[in-house]
Amino acid sequence: RRVVQVTKPDPSTRRYPRMYEVGRRAGRSTFRPGDDSDRIRLLLNPGGLEYAMINKTNTKKRGFSLVELVIVVVIIGVIAAIAVPRISRGAKGAGESALRGSLAAMRNAIDMYSAEHNGAFPGADGLNTTVIRQLTEKTNISGAAGTEFGPYLRRMPPVPVGPNAAKATGILMSVADPLSGAVDEITDATLGWIYNKDTGEIIPNTDDTDDNTVNYYDY
Repeated sequence: RRVVQVTKPDPSTRRYPRMYEVGRRAGRSTFRPGDDSDRIRLLLNPGGLEYAMINKTNTKKRGFSLVELVIVVVIIGVIAAIAVPRISRGAKGAGESALRGSLAAMRNAIDMYSAEHNGAFPGADGLNTTVIRQLTEKTNISGAAGTEFGPYLRRMPPVPVGPNAAKATGILMSVADPLSGAVDEITDATLGWIYNKDTGEIIPNTDDTDDNTVNYYDY
């Protein structure tokens, strides 16, 4: 049923219109008194329908209710509670993968250096600058600057985990056994790795653990 506004002139004076409601039933129109709040105004004369004029209705714009806003806020909160931990775990997982890759690259470079220098490991003089130079620049058989061997790394990678992640590329020289006993993240934030010149062992300079509570220095 559709309610519309109908104006029917008075047959005698045609000056005092009355309001009607139009209903569509069985393919024909029926009329009964209604009100003047609808969309379509039909002008009738005694002989029937003369013409129709469609009026534009001024509708009020409805805003959000308080209940709707509360529901939206709750939904956003639920989504955030689910997404934020996943994003955090994803970032941590990326750091762990980067650590494994960096350790593999450096350990491979140290082994290659040793194989080409008669079993000697980089940094035999105990200087961390020597380790970095011998791994990233060309050397001769004695480890001095030359053209015969290397470089084995383009550059020293930054440690990707721990409090000094992404900014610490330096090497802390140590002969501690185990090497993890030399971990010191506070004294010098630029030292991202710990290296033993006698064994060629290298580990990250952090005592943080992964999601499985495995220490990064045990990677």
